[in-house]
Amino acid sequence: MVLERDDRTIAPGASSPVNSSWRGRIIPEVLIAVIVFHLGALLAFVPYFFTWTGVVVALVTAQFFGYVMSVGFHRYFAHRSFSCSKPFEHVLAVLCLLCVQRGPVWWAATHRRHHHHADTELDPHNPRPSFLWAHLGWFIYRNDNTDPKWPRRSGWDLVLWSGACSSGRSSSGT
Repeated sequence: MVLERDDRTIAPGASSPVNSSWRGRIIPEVLIAVIVFHLGALLAFVPYFFTWTGVVVALVTAQFFGYVMSVGFHRYFAHRSFSCSKPFEHVLAVLCLLCVQRGPVWWAATHRRHHHHADTELDPHNPRPSFLWAHLGWFIYRNDNTDPKWPRRSGWDLVLWSGACSSGRSSSGT
């Protein structure tokens, strides 16, 4: 397995992941990718760009990446609910990166923390602060108190590297 259990994901004395000061805490690369993705989707409403083929591609792509998040991020990297070959693991990691929700290591650690603190102030994507926070803010916002530490690992450097590239941390950090 790529990831081992590590519940040490919240710094001692950490406060809520929702902080009133967003200034300097948004991860620009992730925010830009999300904005570009959604602006591209809005082009479908411009008559010049509209095609039924585009509608079909958009629907298939949305469904496909929904499955990637469910199977890759959630079931494989976060819960390790199945095993697979190394080549398929590599493909899952790359496809997960295309979902623009940071890297597999970060996502898995954050999701485990969500289960541990569901719907409390320490839940990284607690729906109580706002709809926007629950669906977008939790993965574009950097919070040093609650960003997961690198989970203990045994193996595969591409997953760790992908997480480092998408969260701004060094792949050599532990």
